[in-house]
Order: sequence, then C-alpha cells, then structure tokens
Amino acid sequence: MTAENLLRLAAPTLVGELPYWTLPEPADSDRPVLLVIAGSFMSMRSLNRLPQLLAGRCQVVLVELPTTTPPEIPNLTAARVAEAFGQLVHRAFRARPVVVLAFGDAAVVAVSIRAPEVLRTVAVEPPLRSEKLWPMHDAVLARAEAASDGFKRFLDDLYGVGGATPGARDHRLAFRAPQAPVDVLVGEDPLMPERATPRTPSLVDEEDRAWLRAQPQVSLRVVAGAGHDLVREAGGAVLEAARAALDWAAAFRRPAAQMARRLVEATPIEAARVLFLGEGHDEFAAGYLARCPAARVDVAASAGASYDAIVLADPGGETPADDALLASLAPGGTMVAATQLGAPARRLGESLAQHGLTLLSGDRALTAVGTALVRARRSPPPATPLTIVAYARTLMDIRTRLPAMALRSDPALEVEYQAPPFAQPEGGVPGVVVMTRPAEWTPEAWRATAARAIQARQVLVVEYDDHPELVSQMTRGVSVPERDWERFRMVHAIQTSTEPLVALFQRFNPEVAMFPNAVFTLAPFPQTPRPRRVFFGGVTRGPFVVDVARALRPAIEAYPDTAFHVVGDRAFFDALPTANKQFDDYLPYEAYLSAMAACAISLSPLEDRPMVETKSDAKYLDAARAGVVTIASPTVYARTIRSGVNGLIAARLEDWPTALSQLLGDDPLRERIARAAWEDVRDHRMFAHQLGRRRDWYRDLLARRKALNAAILARAPAVAAELATRRGLASSLRPDEGVRTT
Repeated sequence: MTAENLLRLAAPTLVGELPYWTLPEPADSDRPVLLVIAGSFMSMRSLNRLPQLLAGRCQVVLVELPTTTPPEIPNLTAARVAEAFGQLVHRAFRARPVVVLAFGDAAVVAVSIRAPEVLRTVAVEPPLRSEKLWPMHDAVLARAEAASDGFKRFLDDLYGVGGATPGARDHRLAFRAPQAPVDVLVGEDPLMPERATPRTPSLVDEEDRAWLRAQPQVSLRVVAGAGHDLVREAGGAVLEAARAALDWAAAFRRPAAQMARRLVEATPIEAARVLFLGEGHDEFAAGYLARCPAARVDVAASAGASYDAIVLADPGGETPADDALLASLAPGGTMVAATQLGAPARRLGESLAQHGLTLLSGDRALTAVGTALVRARRSPPPATPLTIVAYARTLMDIRTRLPAMALRSDPALEVEYQAPPFAQPEGGVPGVVVMTRPAEWTPEAWRATAARAIQARQVLVVEYDDHPELVSQMTRGVSVPERDWERFRMVHAIQTSTEPLVALFQRFNPEVAMFPNAVFTLAPFPQTPRPRRVFFGGVTRGPFVVDVARALRPAIEAYPDTAFHVVGDRAFFDALPTANKQFDDYLPYEAYLSAMAACAISLSPLEDRPMVETKSDAKYLDAARAGVVTIASPTVYARTIRSGVNGLIAARLEDWPTALSQLLGDDPLRERIARAAWEDVRDHRMFAHQLGRRRDWYRDLLARRKALNAAILARAPAVAAELATRRGLASSLRPDEGVRTT
C-alpha cells in the first residue's frame, strides 16, 4: 500500500492544524482507532501497510511528530506535543476507543497523551535516558545541527542537545503514572556495553528494563532476535502487540459507579434542579451540592417536575433516552450522560438527536478515561471558544485552574486551559483568550501579540487580580516602568477581582469587568468540636505581621494549649512566642485548604499602606468555607466582615490578642460566627453565582470584537502600526504561502 491510497486530514490543536493519514471511514463510525505515531528518526513510509493489514479490525491513523513538517512551530516540547495529540484524538475520534502505537521518541510523547478515548499505549523502544543512548549520539547531533528552531527545542527536551540547556534527560517519570496501561516492546540485543554492532541494539538497558517491570501500569516484552528497529527486524511482534491492545480496548468497560465524579464536573453549576439516573447517586449528589448548595438533586423523576439538567450514568440499551424522560427537561436545560466508548456512545447520540436535541461538543477534561461524555440541548446557540492561558499558576488556583474547571461545566463555552504560549493562527475561529497574570513582556512583544490577536480574530483579555506596582515591588524590588502600563491599553479587555482594581485599570482601558474571588466547593458545616488551633498563611507580609505575632503573647499565655500552623511566612512563625507551632514553606492549594480546615481560627493581618486596599478577601473565603473564623485587619476585610457577626476585625495592634482570647475562650461565640461566615459564602460567594455573568461577558466581548479592535487601534497607535506592517508582509507573500504564529 502506498501513501497515495490514504486520505490526508487534519485537526486543530494548540500547535495549529495537525495532519494525519487514514483510509476512508464512515463519518458515524464507532470502530476502534489505532493511532500510529512515527518517531522523528524513522520514515512514516515504513508504516504505510498498517492501515490495510488491520483494516478489518480497526481504523488505522498515521501521524508524524509535528517537528519535520512545515510550517515551523516554535517552543516544541514533549509535553506540548502530547497535549496537541490529546486534542487531535478528542476532536477527530471522540467517543471511540483508541490505542496508541508509537515508536522511539514518539513513545515518550505517547505515554503523556491525555484523552478519555485512549485506553492503551504500545510504546516501541522508548529512549528513556539520554545519557545511555550511545548508538544515537552522532545521529542526534547531526539532526540538531540541521534542525529548525522548533525541532531543536524538541531535541533539547528529549535528548539534551541542540538547545540552551544541554544535559541528561530522564523520561522515566512519564511511565510512572500514565493515563492508560502501557505495553513496552524492546529488542533483545543488549544496549551495554558500548561496542561495534552489526545493527542498532535496543535503547533500553537491563537497569531500565527492571525499572519498567516494577511499574504497575507497565508491561514489558523483550522481542527475541531483534535490536532497536523492531519494524524491520520483528514487524510481526509489533503487529501482535497492536492486535492484543486493540482486543483489550474493545472489551474495556468502565463501571457506571466510577462515572459519578466526572458527571458532577460536567453538569452545569447553574442548574437549580437536577435529575440523576444510574449508579453513584449519593456520590453525585454530594459532589454537585458542594458546587451548587442551593440546588436540588432527585434520584427519580417527579410528576410534572421540570429539570435544568438530567444526568445519566451509563444508560446503555438500544433507546437510552425516551419521550417521557426528555419531556421533563426544562427549556434551555441540558442532558448530560456518560456511557461506554464506541457503539453505546453512538446509540446515545442518535437517540438524543431523534428526540430533537442538538449534541454539544465534548470536553476531554470532564470525561472519565474510557468513557464518552454526551451533552445535548434543544436549539442551543453556538458555543463560545474560551482559552485560558495560565502564565502564573503558583498560588493562583482561584484565578486560573479552578475557574477554568468550573467554566467547563457550561456547555455554552468551549474551554481550553493551557500553559503559554498560545496559538494565534491568522484567520482562525473567533474566540476569547484570557491571559492570567501574563509575563512582563516588552511593549514590542505586547504590540505583536495584540496585532496577532486581531489577525487571529481573538478577543484578548488580561486577568490581573493584584496591583501591578505591588507585584513588581515584591518580585523585582522596583516600581513598574511607565511603559509597562501600556500593556493594559493593548488588550481588548481586563478582568479583575476588586473595585479598587477596576478603578485602577479603567485609567488605561474602559473594558474592565470585576469577578470577585469565590468558593468552588462547599462542604457541609462541620459538626465536630474544633481544637484550639490557629492558622496563618501568607508570603512575605513584612514587619507588620511580625508585630502581630509578638502581640499575641497574652492570648497564648491565657490558653497555652493553643497550637499554630503557619504557611509561607517564616518571619511570622519565628516571632510567635510559643513552641507549639508548625511551619510549612509552601503547600499545594488543596493541602493548604485542608491545613486551614483543621484549625478553628485564621489570622489575616494586612498593613494599611498604599495599594494594599486593592487586594481581595480570599483568605476570608478560604476560612469561611471550612467553618473557620477569621480575625482580620480592617484594610480590605472591613468590606466583607461585620465584626462580631461573620468574623472579627482587629483595628489596632492590641486588638489582636483580645480577639484571639475571645474566640479561644468562648466556643458558642466561635461556632455562631463560623456558621454565619459559612452561610455568607453559601448564599453569596459561590462561583456558581457568577458563572453566568462571566459567560455573558465573554459572549458580549466576542460579539463586539470588531468595535473592540478599533478601540485598541485608537488608544494604542503602535498596535495599528504593527498590524499594518504584518498585513503588508502577508500581501507580499506568494499565494501558496502564509503567516503562521504561535
């Protein structure tokens, strides 16, 4: 079979359109897919016979690493390529069982692919540790010398050559916790010792083979009579492994009870009344009510009830949806279902379509591995593409990862959450791009990004929830240069978290929206007594908090059994006049919340100095959600806390030990204030309360894209000049050329 017999298709990804080759397949096919990824040191022509050989068993799809095919893609890493392949799988083969067969360095990429359709991976001769790859050393160096910049970045990431950070690379971590089971095939010819050999030996030595055998998700097979090139030297063994993986995938079934958690995340958190049918009701109800405490979840349909969401866990059957069930779906309501891959997913989609519902695009981040997520509505408007690019992720979960996950629950949005950079293909599908705390680029870089956004039909939004001057002083020790404020003029809009920040940013851009920090999940109010344990979390808060720590001595002496847990600020910890204290330098967000929830009281001192008033009340929210009472400074927190009702305000230094003693000595008071704060969050500060406003704002921005483009060009003439230059360059290219930017 030749390449001419194969269709060339493509799927959009974060690195642009990824091409793939396959035999013709019906559009509604539910057959298994074998995704074959050629390594960067092999020719895909050696795999051209696979589609025909396995045509009766599956659809074979051939794809190359996006390192050698034009156009040039910069900043390629194994993780970024794996993310792109995950997008390709989910967009081109959604709800179909997929097995990945990958060779050489592509195998390192393959085990990092994250897509619910991928059930198993066959990794052929993966180069695990670059310092051991003596048979490839000269070939890698030669490729690096002749490689494009993008390919050099890839070779640097995989092999430690050709880039700015030479050194050994160890890829075993990817095999420690793969999404799906991995079958590793290696040749029998030993790698060590280094020697003259008639053929390239296996690139996996005995030490690493033993390590692979010890991994719970990995099975290792040593192919007799072969070295590294298993395609030529043991093609039958490769085919046998692929067939076995496909058979395993075809028989895979995910228990319905395991689908409940992801169905929680896939159900719109604005739904006030939900019907859940299937196994796992209790887990679903607990999870959904934590996200939307005011909702009601039914386990059986009530006569005459109207549901904002109907949720099905593995409905199965030939007619998984019927008229009586769908009649109870409210106008604008959403049908959400998780089912098995392949034929069950196809039947469910057909059933919903026959009942007048429109299938919505899936979301791989909300879909359990080995299942298909189906969401449908009656006559929905087109979904709005929303890309959230997290430039600052450390200590920023409540403005990055968690909002992205919650926004995914709304089928009116197509959400992608990624690390930078983000693709800006000229003439792409119109969408909104939210850049969270983007790096402090030069004005020239901002000008180019804004111009590319206009060409790519993107609405560029900067998310910034702190005063840039405070951030600059803390991270760089200097004030913000005047020219750095220009970045806020060069974007379409800004989103932030407090009213003072809205006023600040409106000096540079009239399109500013405020979305206060919020709580994403709310556990039931704790019923067990709290220990005398006090929490403080902060990063380098300065001498004021040290004074507060020292001032607590009277309260500590009055209640010597009181324990303290301090996260982040070592100076505060050292100043506490007690030995009963614990320190953590840094905790991931969920661990930080757990540490706070184990306490009865949280301290939030803030010095009253310029710009601090722009900060948010996030620490109050973190405490209140767990039934923990906050003692805080009036700066920032007086906007939220009614002292004595839902917290205590310590206006003077001497107020801190008094407030702490009051709470430590009066359990009923502490309980009453804690409950009032918890109810405040439940009733007013859940993310579910603001999701609709966010969605509507993004949709409105996209509808006004052309007017917003004109506004940028008017207030930032440098962007207009950059755009004119780029358009002039594009018009000078030959007809078969184009400008590609990422």
